Amino acid sequence: GHKEPRLLSLIERNGDFILGVLATPDVVVSGPVAQLSIPINHKFEIIREAEEALLIDFSDNPSIKIRLKGEKAPELMLELQDDERTQTFLTQVKSAQERDYAYVDSLKNTVKVEEKKNQQNRIVASREPPPIPTLPPRKASFPPSNPLPPAPIPKESSAALQARGSSVIPNTKSECSCLSLPNSTSCFDSFFIGTWNVNGQTPDSSLEPWLCCDSDPPDIYAIGFQELDLSTEAFLYMDSSKEQVWIEAVERALHKKADYKMVSKVTSQFNFKRNSQTEIGQIYQHITLVSLLFKTSSFDFVFLSVVIWLGDLNYRLFMYDASEVKRLIASNALKKLQEYDQLNIQRQTKRAFTDFMEGEINFIPTYKYDNKTDRYDSSGKCRIPAWCDRILWRGSNVQQLKYRSHMEMRTSDHKPVSSLFKIGVKVVDENRQKKVFEAIVRDMDRLENDCLPSVSLSRFEFTFKDVKFRQLQKERFVITNDGQVPCHFAFIPKPNDPNYCKPWLRAEPNKGFLEPSEALEIYLEVYVSKDSVTLLNSGQDTIYDILVLHLDRGKDYFITISGNYLSSCFGTSLETLCRIKKPVREVENLIDLEKCMNFLLVDGGSPEDKPLKIPKEVWILVNHLFTKSCDQEDLFQTPGLQEELQSIIDCLDTSIPEYLPGCNHSVAEALLIFLEALPEPVVCYELYQRCLDSSHDSRLCKQLISQLPRAHRNVFRYLVSFLKELLRHSNNNNLTASLIATLFASLLIRPPPNVASRQSSQDRQKAINFILGFLMSGDED
Repeated sequence: GHKEPRLLSLIERNGDFILGVLATPDVVVSGPVAQLSIPINHKFEIIREAEEALLIDFSDNPSIKIRLKGEKAPELMLELQDDERTQTFLTQVKSAQERDYAYVDSLKNTVKVEEKKNQQNRIVASREPPPIPTLPPRKASFPPSNPLPPAPIPKESSAALQARGSSVIPNTKSECSCLSLPNSTSCFDSFFIGTWNVNGQTPDSSLEPWLCCDSDPPDIYAIGFQELDLSTEAFLYMDSSKEQVWIEAVERALHKKADYKMVSKVTSQFNFKRNSQTEIGQIYQHITLVSLLFKTSSFDFVFLSVVIWLGDLNYRLFMYDASEVKRLIASNALKKLQEYDQLNIQRQTKRAFTDFMEGEINFIPTYKYDNKTDRYDSSGKCRIPAWCDRILWRGSNVQQLKYRSHMEMRTSDHKPVSSLFKIGVKVVDENRQKKVFEAIVRDMDRLENDCLPSVSLSRFEFTFKDVKFRQLQKERFVITNDGQVPCHFAFIPKPNDPNYCKPWLRAEPNKGFLEPSEALEIYLEVYVSKDSVTLLNSGQDTIYDILVLHLDRGKDYFITISGNYLSSCFGTSLETLCRIKKPVREVENLIDLEKCMNFLLVDGGSPEDKPLKIPKEVWILVNHLFTKSCDQEDLFQTPGLQEELQSIIDCLDTSIPEYLPGCNHSVAEALLIFLEALPEPVVCYELYQRCLDSSHDSRLCKQLISQLPRAHRNVFRYLVSFLKELLRHSNNNNLTASLIATLFASLLIRPPPNVASRQSSQDRQKAINFILGFLMSGDED
C-alpha cells in the first residue's frame, strides 16, 4: 500500500495514557484532526519489525518500522526516522505502558535477530538510550524521585595477598564461566578488570596507559572488548581477523613486572598457581537499543561466589539537552549527572542488577567522543554524553581499589574503563583434603560393602571316601544370606571349562535366590557312571574338583571336593582284564598296566604272563547265566535290583567268586552294564562302518570278526555262543532272535563318539542285522 503522513502524540488523562494517531488533511483549517486514540494498557503492543535489523543501514536518513496494536484499534505500521527525537518518544511510550500495567513479554520473537548481533558486538547504528522505569518530567530542574546512593564498598579484609597467579583473558563475546571447587582457607588476589568498546577500529597506539597504569602488577587480567569488527563479513562468517590483532596488542601491553599466561580468549576460566577454590565468573556484555527497549537486558546468570559484570551496557543519561550535560561535566557536577543515570535508576527500582554493586564514579562519561579526540560528539546527531561502559560486581570478600577511565586512549568513540579489585580466593589445604578424601573413600567402601550381597557357608571342604562305580555318595552344606540385600547365587564354570563341575559330581540345587537371613541346604552328589568310569580307572581323572559359587553383584566362594576312588573292572578295557588274573582291587598298578598294554605280547612267555582268552569277569557273568538262567522267563527284559547290582559289582572287583549274589535278572543286567561301560566296544570303533556295510553278507561279517584283536574276537564269539544257547530255550524264557539282536547290537557295535549323536535309524538296523546274521547261522568254529 501507499504511505500517508501521520502525527503521533502521547496524552495523559487522569493518570492514564493514550497514544494519539492524527491525520493531516490537505487543507488545514483548525489544526490536526484526531483519527485514532489507542489506550496504553495491557493490550497495547509496540513492535519493531525484525527484518529491518538484518541490514546495516549506512544511509544518511535511516528509518525504523514500528507495528502498533491496541484495544479496539486496527493494526498500524509506522515508519519513523531513526534519530534522537524518535528514540526519546518511543522511550516515553514504553515507560507509560510500564507505569500502571504489568509488562507483557510479547515482543521476544521480534528481537531474536538483534540479540544475535548483540552477541557478536558488531552493530553500531543502534546504540540508543535505554528505557527508564518512570516517565520523567520535561523540566530539567525536576530531580529524580529516588536517587540511588553510591554503591557500597566492602571493607578491606585482613588477609594478606599471597603469591601471584597468571592469566590474561581478552574476550570478544558475551560469555560467563566459573571454576568451582570445595571450600577451604582464603587469601586475596588482585584482579585487573577492563572493558572497551573499540567501535571496529584497530589499535593505533600502545595499550600500556590502560593495562599497565598501576605500579604493582595484578595477579589476574580479565579484559572484555566490544565491537571488534563491524563488517558484514564478520557478522555473516562469525570470524574476524581483528580479534588476533587486539589480542597481540594486549599481550604487548601487560605489566612488565610479572609473567602472564592466556587461559582463554572466549571463556573466562582462571588457573592459579596454588589450589584456588573460589568460583569466579566474568560476564562481558554489549547491550544495544533493541534489547533495552524490549527488556532483554536483565539476564539470569550462574550462581557463583563472585560475579563481575563488565562491558558497554549502553545505559544513558535521562536528559535531553546535550549542551546542559556538557556544561555540568565541565563544572565537574558528576553527582548531579548521576541522578539521571538510567542504570542507577533501574538498580534503584530493582529492575536490573539488583544484587550488584558499583563503585563511586569519579570520572567523566566515557561516550560519545569524536574519533581520535577527547571532544564529545560534535556531529549532527550530537549524542548526549553517558556512562555506557561500566563494571559491576556481586559477591563477598571483594574490595574495589580503583575505578577509572583512561582519557589518553583515543582510538574509539568510547574511552576504556578499568577497575582494580582485591578478591578473596579460597585455597585448598592439601593435607586436610587428603584426610577428608580418605575418610570419604572409607565411608563409601563401607556403604558399598553393606549394599553388596553376602552369604555364609557351613562348609568349604568335602572328602568322599572309597568312591565306587555306580554307588552314589552325598554330602550337604547350608548357605545363608547374611547380607542386607537379597541375592542370586549360582555355581559357575571355571575358566576354559564348559561345565561348573566334573561329570561325576553334581550340586543340587546349582542356583537359587535367597532373601536376607534365609538359609538353604545344598547337596553335593558324587556318582561314577559309565561316562566317567574309564578316566578314573585309567588315572586320567581323580576325585578332586573345586566348585565356584558366584553371587550376582557379589564375590565368589570356592568349595573343594576331594576323595579316593576304588578301581573297578567295569569301564576297564578287555585287553587289560585279560592280563589281570586276580581281582582288580588287588592290582596296585592298574594304571600302569593300562598304559603298557600295547607293548605286551599275546603269545609266548611264561604261563603266568600269558593273557587269558577272555576276561574272567565276562566268564563269571556268562557262566552264571548259562548254568542257572537259560530257562529264566523274560531274561534281559526285567530290571535287576540296585542293591544286588552293587553287590555283584563289588564281588567282581574284589574276588573271583564261585557264584554271584542276587537273582538272575540282576546278573543279566550286570552283564549289560559291563558291556556298555567298556571304553572300546567288543566290535572296535575302527571296524564300525565296515560292519554296517557288510551286514547283508554273512561271509563278510565273519571275515571282519576274524580281524578283531584277540580279546575282542574271543569275547564276541563267546557271547554269540551264549545267546544262541538262550534261543534254544526260547519256549521258556520268551526270547527271540530279533529281540536279542536289538538288545545286544547297541552294546557290541557302538558308533565312535564323534558320530554317535548322528547315528541314523538305517545304521541301527544294519547293526541289528549284523548280530542277527550270527544268531541265525550255524555253530561258530
